[in-house]
Amino acid sequence: MCGICGIYSKDGVDSDDVKKMIKTLLHRGPDGNGIYTSKNICLGHTRLAILDLSEKGKQPMISRNGEAVIAYNGEIFNYVELRKELEQNGYTFYSETDTEVILNAYLEWGKQCVDRFNGMWAFALWDERTKELWLSRDQYGIKPLYYTEIEGRLYFSSEIKSLLLFKKAVPNKKRCYLFFTGREGENDTETMFDGIYKVPFSYTPMKLANPEGLFKEVFQDAVEIRLRADVPIGTCLSGGLDSSSIVCTLLQNEHIEKMKSFSACYDDKDADEREFISEMVNDKLEKHYIFPTVEKLQKDLGKLVYFQEEPFDTTSIFAQWCVMEEAKKQKVKVMLDGQGADELLAGYIPYFKFNRPTLKDRFSIKVLEHPELHKIYKQFKYSETQKHYSATPYPKQFKSTLTNRLYFDFTTSLPRLLKWEDRNSMAFGLEARPPFLDCRIVDIGFSLDDSLKINNGWTKCILRKSMKGILPERIRLRKDKKGFFTPEYQWLTQMRDEITNTLENPFAEEVVFKKRATGKYVDAFYNGDRGKMKMVWKLYCFEKWKGVFFEN
Repeated sequence: MCGICGIYSKDGVDSDDVKKMIKTLLHRGPDGNGIYTSKNICLGHTRLAILDLSEKGKQPMISRNGEAVIAYNGEIFNYVELRKELEQNGYTFYSETDTEVILNAYLEWGKQCVDRFNGMWAFALWDERTKELWLSRDQYGIKPLYYTEIEGRLYFSSEIKSLLLFKKAVPNKKRCYLFFTGREGENDTETMFDGIYKVPFSYTPMKLANPEGLFKEVFQDAVEIRLRADVPIGTCLSGGLDSSSIVCTLLQNEHIEKMKSFSACYDDKDADEREFISEMVNDKLEKHYIFPTVEKLQKDLGKLVYFQEEPFDTTSIFAQWCVMEEAKKQKVKVMLDGQGADELLAGYIPYFKFNRPTLKDRFSIKVLEHPELHKIYKQFKYSETQKHYSATPYPKQFKSTLTNRLYFDFTTSLPRLLKWEDRNSMAFGLEARPPFLDCRIVDIGFSLDDSLKINNGWTKCILRKSMKGILPERIRLRKDKKGFFTPEYQWLTQMRDEITNTLENPFAEEVVFKKRATGKYVDAFYNGDRGKMKMVWKLYCFEKWKGVFFEN
Protein backbone atom coordinates (compact mmCIF):
# COMPACT_ATOMS: atom_id res chain seq x y z
CA MET A 1 0.00 0.00 0.00
CA CYS A 2 1.24 3.42 -0.87
CA GLY A 3 0.37 6.84 -2.18
CA ILE A 4 0.78 7.75 -5.83
CA CYS A 5 0.59 11.06 -7.66
CA GLY A 6 1.80 12.74 -10.79
CA ILE A 7 1.38 15.23 -13.60
CA TYR A 8 1.14 14.66 -17.34
CA SER A 9 1.52 17.44 -19.90
CA LYS A 10 2.47 17.61 -23.55
CA ASP A 11 4.26 20.86 -22.78
CA GLY A 12 6.47 19.48 -20.00
CA VAL A 13 6.01 19.19 -16.23
CA ASP A 14 7.41 20.73 -13.07
CA SER A 15 8.76 18.11 -10.67
CA ASP A 16 8.52 20.59 -7.78
CA ASP A 17 4.73 20.38 -8.03
CA VAL A 18 4.86 16.60 -7.67
CA LYS A 19 7.16 16.96 -4.66
CA LYS A 20 4.45 19.12 -3.05
CA MET A 21 1.87 16.44 -3.79
CA ILE A 22 4.08 13.78 -2.23
CA LYS A 23 4.12 15.70 1.06
CA THR A 24 0.32 15.41 1.33
CA LEU A 25 0.55 11.61 0.94
CA LEU A 26 3.29 10.74 3.43
CA HIS A 27 0.77 9.12 5.80
CA ARG A 28 0.03 6.58 3.07
CA GLY A 29 3.68 5.73 2.64
CA PRO A 30 5.84 6.49 5.69
CA ASP A 31 8.66 4.14 4.60
CA GLY A 32 10.12 6.25 1.83
CA ASN A 33 9.26 8.20 -1.30
CA GLY A 34 10.51 8.70 -4.82
CA ILE A 35 9.99 10.58 -8.05
CA TYR A 36 10.42 9.86 -11.76
CA THR A 37 10.61 12.63 -14.35
CA SER A 38 10.58 12.49 -18.10
CA LYS A 39 9.68 15.18 -20.65
CA ASN A 40 5.91 14.80 -20.43
CA ILE A 41 5.41 12.91 -17.19
CA CYS A 42 6.37 13.15 -13.55
CA LEU A 43 5.38 10.31 -11.20
CA GLY A 44 5.50 10.52 -7.42
CA HIS A 45 5.29 7.75 -4.84
CA THR A 46 5.21 7.33 -1.07
CA ARG A 47 6.01 3.81 0.09
CA LEU A 48 4.38 1.60 2.67
CA ALA A 49 6.75 -1.36 2.53
CA ILE A 50 4.84 -4.66 2.71
CA LEU A 51 6.72 -6.97 0.32
CA ASP A 52 10.52 -6.91 -0.12
CA LEU A 53 11.37 -4.24 2.43
CA SER A 54 14.71 -3.54 0.76
CA GLU A 55 15.53 -0.64 -1.55
CA LYS A 56 14.78 -2.97 -4.46
CA GLY A 57 11.09 -2.31 -3.81
CA LYS A 58 11.42 1.44 -4.14
CA GLN A 59 9.06 3.25 -6.51
CA PRO A 60 8.44 4.65 -9.05
CA MET A 61 9.86 1.43 -10.50
CA ILE A 62 11.36 1.18 -13.98
CA SER A 63 11.23 -2.08 -15.92
CA ARG A 64 14.60 -3.72 -16.51
CA ASN A 65 14.47 -2.86 -20.20
CA GLY A 66 13.53 0.76 -19.42
CA GLU A 67 10.35 0.61 -21.48
CA ALA A 68 7.81 1.12 -18.69
CA VAL A 69 7.62 2.97 -15.36
CA ILE A 70 5.01 2.49 -12.63
CA ALA A 71 3.81 4.20 -9.46
CA TYR A 72 1.56 1.67 -7.76
CA ASN A 73 -0.68 1.40 -4.72
CA GLY A 74 -2.13 -1.95 -3.66
CA GLU A 75 -1.41 -5.66 -3.64
CA ILE A 76 -1.66 -8.33 -6.34
CA PHE A 77 -2.12 -11.41 -4.18
CA ASN A 78 -1.51 -13.93 -6.94
CA TYR A 79 1.80 -12.30 -7.86
CA VAL A 80 3.70 -15.48 -6.92
CA GLU A 81 1.85 -17.53 -9.52
CA LEU A 82 2.06 -14.76 -12.14
CA ARG A 83 5.79 -14.40 -11.54
CA LYS A 84 6.35 -18.10 -12.21
CA GLU A 85 4.43 -17.83 -15.47
CA LEU A 86 6.43 -14.77 -16.54
CA GLU A 87 9.72 -16.47 -15.66
CA GLN A 88 8.73 -19.37 -17.88
CA ASN A 89 8.23 -16.78 -20.63
CA GLY A 90 11.79 -15.54 -20.19
CA TYR A 91 11.43 -12.63 -17.78
CA THR A 92 13.93 -12.14 -14.96
CA PHE A 93 13.25 -10.31 -11.73
CA TYR A 94 15.38 -7.95 -9.68
CA SER A 95 13.12 -7.71 -6.62
CA GLU A 96 10.64 -9.86 -4.68
CA THR A 97 7.81 -7.35 -5.14
CA ASP A 98 4.45 -7.61 -6.84
CA THR A 99 5.21 -4.21 -8.40
CA GLU A 100 7.79 -5.73 -10.70
CA VAL A 101 5.32 -8.48 -11.59
CA ILE A 102 2.84 -5.83 -12.77
CA LEU A 103 5.50 -4.16 -14.92
CA ASN A 104 6.50 -7.40 -16.63
CA ALA A 105 2.88 -8.51 -16.95
CA TYR A 106 2.18 -5.28 -18.83
CA LEU A 107 5.15 -5.81 -21.13
CA GLU A 108 3.98 -9.37 -21.82
CA TRP A 109 0.20 -8.99 -22.06
CA GLY A 110 -0.44 -5.28 -22.46
CA LYS A 111 -3.42 -3.68 -20.73
CA GLN A 112 -5.16 -7.05 -20.62
CA CYS A 113 -2.74 -7.96 -17.83
CA VAL A 114 -5.24 -6.64 -15.27
CA ASP A 115 -7.62 -9.46 -16.21
CA ARG A 116 -5.07 -11.82 -14.62
CA PHE A 117 -4.73 -9.86 -11.37
CA ASN A 118 -6.35 -11.05 -8.15
CA GLY A 119 -6.00 -8.14 -5.81
CA MET A 120 -6.57 -4.45 -5.27
CA TRP A 121 -4.73 -1.71 -7.07
CA ALA A 122 -4.46 1.80 -8.39
CA PHE A 123 -1.48 2.58 -10.56
CA ALA A 124 -0.07 5.06 -13.02
CA LEU A 125 1.99 3.34 -15.69
CA TRP A 126 4.04 5.29 -18.22
CA ASP A 127 5.00 3.56 -21.47
CA GLU A 128 8.23 5.09 -22.77
CA ARG A 129 7.71 3.46 -26.16
CA THR A 130 4.31 4.98 -26.90
CA LYS A 131 4.57 7.99 -24.54
CA GLU A 132 1.22 6.93 -23.12
CA LEU A 133 0.03 7.24 -19.51
CA TRP A 134 -2.28 4.51 -18.20
CA LEU A 135 -4.29 5.05 -15.01
CA SER A 136 -5.92 1.87 -13.69
CA ARG A 137 -7.99 0.82 -10.67
CA ASP A 138 -9.12 -2.60 -9.50
CA GLN A 139 -12.53 -3.78 -10.65
CA TYR A 140 -14.25 -3.25 -7.27
CA GLY A 141 -12.94 0.21 -6.47
CA ILE A 142 -10.96 -0.85 -3.40
CA LYS A 143 -8.05 1.51 -4.07
CA PRO A 144 -8.60 5.20 -4.89
CA LEU A 145 -7.31 7.35 -7.71
CA TYR A 146 -8.41 10.92 -8.51
CA TYR A 147 -7.62 13.34 -11.28
CA THR A 148 -8.26 16.87 -12.51
CA GLU A 149 -7.24 18.89 -15.55
CA ILE A 150 -5.77 22.36 -15.19
CA GLU A 151 -4.69 24.41 -18.20
CA GLY A 152 -4.02 21.33 -20.31
CA ARG A 153 -2.14 19.44 -17.59
CA LEU A 154 -3.47 16.25 -16.04
CA TYR A 155 -2.95 15.97 -12.26
CA PHE A 156 -3.67 12.66 -10.51
CA SER A 157 -3.32 11.34 -6.97
CA SER A 158 -4.42 8.73 -4.46
CA GLU A 159 -6.14 11.50 -2.53
CA ILE A 160 -8.06 14.66 -3.35
CA LYS A 161 -6.03 16.87 -1.02
CA SER A 162 -3.03 16.64 -3.36
CA LEU A 163 -5.09 18.09 -6.19
CA LEU A 164 -6.39 20.92 -4.01
CA LEU A 165 -2.85 22.30 -3.94
CA PHE A 166 -3.48 23.48 -7.48
CA LYS A 167 -7.26 23.72 -7.77
CA LYS A 168 -9.53 25.83 -5.59
CA ALA A 169 -11.97 23.77 -3.52
CA VAL A 170 -15.52 24.31 -4.81
CA PRO A 171 -18.41 22.07 -3.68
CA ASN A 172 -20.13 20.00 -6.35
CA LYS A 173 -23.82 20.86 -5.82
CA LYS A 174 -25.13 17.70 -7.46
CA ARG A 175 -23.00 15.40 -5.34
CA CYS A 176 -23.84 17.37 -2.22
CA TYR A 177 -27.52 16.96 -3.03
CA LEU A 178 -27.05 13.22 -3.45
CA PHE A 179 -25.21 13.08 -0.11
CA PHE A 180 -28.16 14.58 1.75
CA THR A 181 -30.74 12.41 0.00
CA GLY A 182 -28.75 9.26 0.72
CA ARG A 183 -28.32 8.41 -2.94
CA GLU A 184 -24.66 9.01 -3.63
CA GLY A 185 -22.62 6.07 -4.84
CA GLU A 186 -18.95 5.63 -5.63
CA ASN A 187 -19.25 4.11 -9.07
CA ASP A 188 -19.54 7.33 -11.05
CA THR A 189 -16.64 9.67 -11.77
CA GLU A 190 -17.71 12.76 -9.83
CA THR A 191 -16.67 13.75 -6.30
CA MET A 192 -18.07 16.32 -3.90
CA PHE A 193 -15.40 18.72 -5.18
CA ASP A 194 -16.30 20.38 -8.45
CA GLY A 195 -13.90 19.49 -11.25
CA ILE A 196 -12.18 16.65 -9.39
CA TYR A 197 -12.96 13.15 -10.64
CA LYS A 198 -12.41 9.50 -9.80
CA VAL A 199 -10.73 7.12 -12.22
CA PRO A 200 -13.61 4.74 -13.03
CA PHE A 201 -13.79 1.02 -12.30
CA SER A 202 -16.19 -1.68 -13.39
CA TYR A 203 -17.00 -5.30 -12.60
CA THR A 204 -18.71 -7.76 -14.93
CA PRO A 205 -19.71 -11.02 -13.21
CA MET A 206 -18.41 -14.30 -14.59
CA LYS A 207 -20.88 -17.18 -14.42
CA LEU A 208 -19.31 -20.26 -12.83
CA ALA A 209 -20.42 -23.89 -12.79
CA ASN A 210 -20.82 -25.56 -9.37
CA PRO A 211 -20.13 -22.39 -7.33
CA GLU A 212 -21.34 -24.01 -4.10
CA GLY A 213 -18.71 -26.74 -4.37
CA LEU A 214 -15.96 -24.16 -4.83
CA PHE A 215 -16.81 -21.75 -2.04
CA LYS A 216 -15.20 -23.25 1.06
CA GLU A 217 -11.87 -24.14 -0.53
CA VAL A 218 -11.58 -20.84 -2.37
CA PHE A 219 -12.48 -18.83 0.73
CA GLN A 220 -9.77 -20.55 2.74
CA ASP A 221 -7.24 -19.87 -0.02
CA ALA A 222 -8.40 -16.25 -0.32
CA VAL A 223 -7.60 -15.76 3.35
CA GLU A 224 -4.28 -17.59 3.08
CA ILE A 225 -2.87 -15.65 0.13
CA ARG A 226 -3.65 -12.44 2.00
CA LEU A 227 -1.03 -13.50 4.51
CA ARG A 228 1.65 -12.84 1.89
CA ALA A 229 3.60 -10.05 3.53
CA ASP A 230 6.96 -9.33 5.13
CA VAL A 231 5.38 -7.34 7.99
CA PRO A 232 3.08 -8.11 10.98
CA ILE A 233 -0.57 -8.88 10.12
CA GLY A 234 -3.65 -8.37 12.29
CA THR A 235 -7.39 -8.55 11.80
CA CYS A 236 -10.57 -6.69 12.61
CA LEU A 237 -12.90 -8.74 14.79
CA SER A 238 -16.51 -8.05 15.60
CA GLY A 239 -18.81 -10.69 16.99
CA GLY A 240 -20.37 -11.13 13.57
CA LEU A 241 -20.18 -13.85 10.97
CA ASP A 242 -17.82 -12.24 8.45
CA SER A 243 -14.80 -11.15 10.49
CA SER A 244 -15.16 -14.17 12.77
CA SER A 245 -15.01 -16.48 9.74
CA ILE A 246 -11.79 -14.83 8.63
CA VAL A 247 -10.25 -15.07 12.11
CA CYS A 248 -11.20 -18.74 12.56
CA THR A 249 -9.80 -19.56 9.13
CA LEU A 250 -6.58 -17.74 10.02
CA LEU A 251 -6.25 -19.62 13.29
CA GLN A 252 -6.37 -22.93 11.42
CA ASN A 253 -3.18 -21.96 9.58
CA GLU A 254 -0.32 -23.91 11.14
CA HIS A 255 2.20 -21.21 10.20
CA ILE A 256 0.51 -18.60 12.40
CA GLU A 257 1.94 -18.49 15.90
CA LYS A 258 0.05 -15.43 17.14
CA MET A 259 -2.64 -13.22 15.62
CA LYS A 260 -3.70 -9.84 16.98
CA SER A 261 -7.37 -8.93 16.63
CA PHE A 262 -8.95 -5.51 17.17
CA SER A 263 -12.53 -4.87 18.25
CA ALA A 264 -14.57 -1.72 18.96
CA CYS A 265 -16.51 -2.07 22.22
CA TYR A 266 -18.91 0.07 24.26
CA ASP A 267 -20.49 0.27 27.66
CA ASP A 268 -23.81 0.59 25.81
CA LYS A 269 -25.00 -3.02 25.53
CA ASP A 270 -26.96 -2.26 22.35
CA ALA A 271 -23.71 -1.42 20.58
CA ASP A 272 -21.35 -3.84 22.32
CA GLU A 273 -20.43 -7.27 20.92
CA ARG A 274 -18.06 -8.63 23.55
CA GLU A 275 -20.42 -11.44 24.49
CA PHE A 276 -19.93 -12.84 20.97
CA ILE A 277 -16.25 -11.95 20.66
CA SER A 278 -15.68 -13.92 23.89
CA GLU A 279 -16.76 -17.05 22.01
CA MET A 280 -13.53 -16.80 20.01
CA VAL A 281 -11.15 -18.73 22.27
CA ASN A 282 -7.74 -19.72 20.95
CA ASP A 283 -4.22 -19.53 22.38
CA LYS A 284 -3.03 -17.99 19.11
CA LEU A 285 -5.48 -15.09 19.36
CA GLU A 286 -4.40 -11.91 21.13
CA LYS A 287 -7.48 -9.72 21.50
CA HIS A 288 -7.36 -5.94 21.70
CA TYR A 289 -10.47 -4.00 22.74
CA ILE A 290 -10.93 -0.36 21.77
CA PHE A 291 -13.52 1.89 23.42
CA PRO A 292 -14.49 4.83 21.16
CA THR A 293 -16.04 7.71 23.09
CA VAL A 294 -17.97 10.83 22.19
CA GLU A 295 -15.17 12.93 23.67
CA LYS A 296 -12.63 11.34 21.34
CA LEU A 297 -15.02 11.73 18.42
CA GLN A 298 -15.19 15.46 19.02
CA LYS A 299 -11.43 15.64 19.48
CA ASP A 300 -10.57 13.65 16.34
CA LEU A 301 -13.36 14.72 13.99
CA GLY A 302 -11.35 17.44 12.25
CA LYS A 303 -8.56 14.96 11.48
CA LEU A 304 -11.04 12.29 10.44
CA VAL A 305 -12.75 14.64 7.97
CA TYR A 306 -9.36 15.73 6.65
CA PHE A 307 -8.35 12.15 5.87
CA GLN A 308 -11.79 11.11 4.59
CA GLU A 309 -11.88 14.23 2.38
CA GLU A 310 -15.65 14.11 1.88
CA PRO A 311 -18.42 14.24 4.52
CA PHE A 312 -19.82 10.90 5.67
CA ASP A 313 -23.26 9.91 6.89
CA THR A 314 -22.49 7.80 9.97
CA THR A 315 -20.31 7.82 13.06
CA SER A 316 -19.52 4.14 12.49
CA ILE A 317 -16.56 5.35 10.44
CA PHE A 318 -15.12 6.68 13.68
CA ALA A 319 -15.22 3.21 15.27
CA GLN A 320 -13.15 1.89 12.38
CA TRP A 321 -10.79 4.88 12.74
CA CYS A 322 -10.18 3.95 16.40
CA VAL A 323 -9.55 0.31 15.50
CA MET A 324 -6.94 1.26 12.91
CA GLU A 325 -5.29 3.69 15.31
CA GLU A 326 -4.86 0.96 17.91
CA ALA A 327 -3.54 -1.49 15.32
CA LYS A 328 -0.88 1.06 14.43
CA LYS A 329 0.08 1.38 18.11
CA GLN A 330 0.43 -2.40 18.28
CA LYS A 331 2.87 -2.26 15.32
CA VAL A 332 0.57 -4.13 12.95
CA LYS A 333 0.98 -3.07 9.33
CA VAL A 334 -1.64 -5.18 7.50
CA MET A 335 -5.26 -5.65 8.60
CA LEU A 336 -7.72 -8.23 7.30
CA ASP A 337 -11.44 -7.48 7.45
CA GLY A 338 -14.83 -8.70 6.26
CA GLN A 339 -15.81 -5.97 3.78
CA GLY A 340 -17.94 -7.16 0.88
CA ALA A 341 -19.57 -10.24 2.40
CA ASP A 342 -22.91 -8.55 3.07
CA GLU A 343 -23.29 -7.15 -0.44
CA LEU A 344 -22.08 -10.38 -2.02
CA LEU A 345 -23.94 -12.97 0.08
CA ALA A 346 -27.03 -10.99 1.15
CA GLY A 347 -26.11 -10.26 4.74
CA TYR A 348 -28.41 -7.30 5.43
CA ILE A 349 -31.94 -7.93 6.73
CA PRO A 350 -33.61 -5.68 4.09
CA TYR A 351 -32.46 -8.14 1.43
CA PHE A 352 -35.26 -10.47 2.51
CA LYS A 353 -37.80 -8.43 0.54
CA PHE A 354 -35.78 -9.00 -2.64
CA ASN A 355 -35.81 -12.77 -2.17
CA ARG A 356 -38.85 -14.03 -4.10
CA PRO A 357 -40.58 -10.67 -3.54
CA THR A 358 -44.34 -10.25 -3.37
CA LEU A 359 -46.14 -7.85 -5.69
CA LYS A 360 -46.05 -5.26 -2.92
CA ASP A 361 -42.29 -5.77 -2.50
CA ARG A 362 -41.74 -5.49 -6.24
CA PHE A 363 -43.50 -2.14 -6.23
CA SER A 364 -41.55 -0.83 -3.23
CA ILE A 365 -38.28 -1.79 -4.92
CA LYS A 366 -39.04 0.68 -7.70
CA VAL A 367 -39.80 3.68 -5.53
CA LEU A 368 -37.53 5.92 -3.51
CA GLU A 369 -36.38 4.22 -0.35
CA HIS A 370 -35.76 7.15 1.99
CA PRO A 371 -39.05 7.80 3.87
CA GLU A 372 -38.27 11.49 4.16
CA LEU A 373 -37.01 11.97 0.62
CA HIS A 374 -40.07 13.72 -0.79
CA LYS A 375 -40.02 16.19 2.09
CA ILE A 376 -36.28 16.72 1.82
CA TYR A 377 -36.55 17.36 -1.90
CA LYS A 378 -38.84 20.33 -1.33
CA GLN A 379 -36.18 22.00 0.79
CA PHE A 380 -33.57 22.21 -1.99
CA LYS A 381 -33.07 25.52 -3.74
CA TYR A 382 -31.18 24.57 -6.90
CA SER A 383 -33.28 23.42 -9.83
CA GLU A 384 -30.37 21.57 -11.41
CA THR A 385 -30.49 19.02 -8.58
CA GLN A 386 -34.11 18.18 -9.24
CA LYS A 387 -33.45 16.19 -12.39
CA HIS A 388 -31.58 13.66 -10.24
CA TYR A 389 -34.72 13.01 -8.21
CA SER A 390 -35.83 9.71 -9.72
CA ALA A 391 -36.32 6.10 -8.79
CA THR A 392 -33.22 3.96 -8.42
CA PRO A 393 -32.46 2.22 -11.75
CA TYR A 394 -31.73 -1.28 -10.55
CA PRO A 395 -29.83 -3.44 -13.07
CA LYS A 396 -31.65 -6.21 -14.89
CA GLN A 397 -28.76 -8.37 -16.04
CA PHE A 398 -29.72 -11.26 -13.74
CA LYS A 399 -32.97 -13.23 -13.68
CA SER A 400 -33.01 -12.97 -9.89
CA THR A 401 -34.38 -9.79 -8.30
CA LEU A 402 -32.17 -10.44 -5.27
CA THR A 403 -29.00 -10.80 -7.34
CA ASN A 404 -29.81 -7.64 -9.29
CA ARG A 405 -30.11 -5.75 -6.02
CA LEU A 406 -26.90 -7.27 -4.66
CA TYR A 407 -25.06 -6.28 -7.83
CA PHE A 408 -26.40 -2.74 -7.54
CA ASP A 409 -25.21 -2.43 -3.92
CA PHE A 410 -21.93 -4.17 -4.68
CA THR A 411 -21.10 -1.65 -7.39
CA THR A 412 -22.45 1.49 -5.69
CA SER A 413 -22.72 1.23 -1.90
CA LEU A 414 -19.80 -1.11 -1.21
CA PRO A 415 -17.20 1.12 -2.93
CA ARG A 416 -18.21 3.89 -0.53
CA LEU A 417 -17.43 1.62 2.44
CA LEU A 418 -14.15 0.68 0.80
CA LYS A 419 -13.29 4.36 0.37
CA TRP A 420 -13.90 4.97 4.07
CA GLU A 421 -11.76 1.98 5.01
CA ASP A 422 -8.93 3.04 2.71
CA ARG A 423 -8.79 6.48 4.34
CA ASN A 424 -9.08 5.15 7.89
CA SER A 425 -6.35 2.56 7.43
CA MET A 426 -3.98 4.68 5.35
CA ALA A 427 -4.25 7.58 7.79
CA PHE A 428 -2.23 5.35 10.12
CA GLY A 429 -0.01 3.78 7.47
CA LEU A 430 -1.89 0.46 7.43
CA GLU A 431 -2.96 -1.79 4.57
CA ALA A 432 -6.50 -3.21 4.75
CA ARG A 433 -7.11 -6.52 2.94
CA PRO A 434 -10.67 -7.87 2.39
CA PRO A 435 -10.62 -11.64 1.60
CA PHE A 436 -14.29 -11.63 0.56
CA LEU A 437 -13.25 -9.42 -2.37
CA ASP A 438 -10.96 -12.07 -3.79
CA CYS A 439 -11.99 -12.11 -7.47
CA ARG A 440 -12.78 -15.82 -7.29
CA ILE A 441 -15.09 -15.34 -4.29
CA VAL A 442 -16.89 -12.49 -6.03
CA ASP A 443 -17.52 -14.55 -9.17
CA ILE A 444 -18.74 -17.45 -7.02
CA GLY A 445 -21.05 -15.12 -5.13
CA PHE A 446 -22.76 -13.86 -8.28
CA SER A 447 -23.06 -17.43 -9.59
CA LEU A 448 -24.84 -18.79 -6.51
CA ASP A 449 -28.52 -19.60 -6.44
CA ASP A 450 -30.58 -17.31 -4.20
CA SER A 451 -31.26 -20.21 -1.83
CA LEU A 452 -27.56 -20.32 -0.97
CA LYS A 453 -27.71 -16.71 0.15
CA ILE A 454 -31.12 -16.42 1.84
CA ASN A 455 -33.09 -19.48 2.93
CA ASN A 456 -35.70 -20.12 5.63
CA GLY A 457 -34.93 -16.86 7.41
CA TRP A 458 -31.14 -17.24 7.28
CA THR A 459 -28.78 -14.86 5.51
CA LYS A 460 -25.40 -15.81 3.99
CA CYS A 461 -26.32 -19.50 3.98
CA ILE A 462 -23.29 -20.65 1.99
CA LEU A 463 -20.91 -19.02 4.46
CA ARG A 464 -22.73 -20.45 7.48
CA LYS A 465 -22.64 -23.90 5.90
CA SER A 466 -18.93 -23.63 5.06
CA MET A 467 -18.02 -22.53 8.58
CA LYS A 468 -19.71 -25.42 10.37
CA GLY A 469 -17.17 -27.01 12.71
CA ILE A 470 -14.82 -24.05 12.27
CA LEU A 471 -16.80 -21.16 13.72
CA PRO A 472 -18.34 -21.18 17.24
CA GLU A 473 -22.00 -22.15 16.81
CA ARG A 474 -23.29 -19.12 18.68
CA ILE A 475 -21.68 -16.89 16.04
CA ARG A 476 -22.39 -19.16 13.06
CA LEU A 477 -26.10 -19.18 13.91
CA ARG A 478 -26.32 -15.54 14.93
CA LYS A 479 -29.12 -13.62 13.19
CA ASP A 480 -28.74 -10.03 14.43
CA LYS A 481 -26.15 -7.72 12.89
CA LYS A 482 -24.22 -4.65 14.07
CA GLY A 483 -21.00 -4.22 12.09
CA PHE A 484 -18.99 -1.12 13.05
CA PHE A 485 -21.89 0.09 15.16
CA THR A 486 -21.71 3.13 17.43
CA PRO A 487 -24.15 4.51 20.04
CA GLU A 488 -24.89 7.37 17.65
CA TYR A 489 -28.12 8.55 19.26
CA GLN A 490 -26.50 8.88 22.67
CA TRP A 491 -23.48 10.62 21.20
CA LEU A 492 -25.51 13.18 19.27
CA THR A 493 -27.63 13.80 22.34
CA GLN A 494 -24.49 14.52 24.36
CA MET A 495 -23.24 16.80 21.59
CA ARG A 496 -26.40 18.90 21.49
CA ASP A 497 -24.82 22.25 22.37
CA GLU A 498 -21.89 21.69 20.03
CA ILE A 499 -24.16 20.69 17.13
CA THR A 500 -26.73 23.45 17.54
CA ASN A 501 -24.04 26.11 17.86
CA THR A 502 -22.14 24.77 14.84
CA LEU A 503 -25.29 24.77 12.70
CA GLU A 504 -26.38 28.34 13.41
CA ASN A 505 -25.38 29.36 9.85
CA PRO A 506 -25.21 26.00 8.08
CA PHE A 507 -22.94 25.52 5.09
CA ALA A 508 -25.61 23.21 3.67
CA GLU A 509 -27.85 26.24 3.12
CA GLU A 510 -25.10 27.95 1.15
CA VAL A 511 -24.70 24.95 -1.11
CA VAL A 512 -27.97 23.02 -1.56
CA PHE A 513 -30.76 23.76 0.94
CA LYS A 514 -33.13 26.69 1.02
CA LYS A 515 -32.60 29.22 3.80
CA ARG A 516 -33.89 28.12 7.21
CA ALA A 517 -34.74 24.68 5.80
CA THR A 518 -32.27 22.70 7.90
CA GLY A 519 -33.12 23.97 11.37
CA LYS A 520 -36.29 21.92 11.53
CA TYR A 521 -34.28 18.69 11.38
CA VAL A 522 -32.15 19.71 14.34
CA ASP A 523 -35.18 20.95 16.31
CA ALA A 524 -37.17 17.80 15.56
CA PHE A 525 -34.33 15.49 16.57
CA TYR A 526 -33.71 17.21 19.88
CA ASN A 527 -37.45 17.20 20.53
CA GLY A 528 -37.48 13.43 20.35
CA ASP A 529 -37.73 12.50 16.65
CA ARG A 530 -35.00 9.88 16.27
CA GLY A 531 -35.82 9.56 12.58
CA LYS A 532 -33.99 12.86 12.02
CA MET A 533 -30.75 11.57 13.55
CA LYS A 534 -28.97 10.72 10.30
CA MET A 535 -29.82 14.08 8.75
CA VAL A 536 -28.56 15.94 11.82
CA TRP A 537 -25.25 14.10 11.63
CA LYS A 538 -24.97 14.80 7.91
CA LEU A 539 -25.54 18.52 8.46
CA TYR A 540 -22.97 18.59 11.25
CA CYS A 541 -20.37 16.60 9.31
CA PHE A 542 -20.97 18.77 6.25
CA GLU A 543 -20.20 21.82 8.38
CA LYS A 544 -16.97 20.24 9.59
CA TRP A 545 -16.08 19.53 5.96
CA LYS A 546 -16.43 23.23 5.25
CA GLY A 547 -14.09 24.05 8.13
CA VAL A 548 -11.39 21.71 6.86
CA PHE A 549 -11.48 22.39 3.11
CA PHE A 550 -13.25 25.68 2.43
CA GLU A 551 -12.10 28.13 5.08
CA ASN A 552 -8.35 28.18 4.43
